[in-house]
Amino acid sequence: MVEPSASGSIAELCADESVDLVVVALPNEAHVEAVREIAAAGKAVVCTKPLARTAAEAQEMLDIVTAAGVWHGYAESSVFSPNIAKAHEMVRAGGIGEVLTMRAREGHSGPHAAHFWDAETAGGGALLDMGCHTVESARHFFGKDNHVTEVFAWGPPSRTATRRPARTPRSRS
Repeated sequence: MVEPSASGSIAELCADESVDLVVVALPNEAHVEAVREIAAAGKAVVCTKPLARTAAEAQEMLDIVTAAGVWHGYAESSVFSPNIAKAHEMVRAGGIGEVLTMRAREGHSGPHAAHFWDAETAGGGALLDMGCHTVESARHFFGKDNHVTEVFAWGPPSRTATRRPARTPRSRS
């Protein structure tokens, strides 16, 4: 059995011959550079959700691992939750017919880190951070080869949005 140890940097971790796979569980803005460094060291890599802040970053990460020829994965746990697993089992058994649409709701008591509220570092805020679970669950139900074509979301107004009145008073002459 290998004893747990700590490393001072990604480079130090990747230099360890006993390390085969590195899990990137860092703030969103650090994912691309971490994957770049890990792939350059020839290590397999799994990145936690959300994979990236933008589609361009996700593509860049895929290009990096593909060019390096390393095993890679995206760590999305929602498809393994008991309710999703049971629903998927029922769908595969033909219990409800063909799935044409999916509706889901995500919620929790609030973000645990300040970077969540900063679009530059977090990316898409709640929609990206929590919506990724629903998108991956939809991909699980519809099949990975069937691309998601539409997403609809609603929620409370953004903290930075200016609020407009619901009604504008009419002027009286």
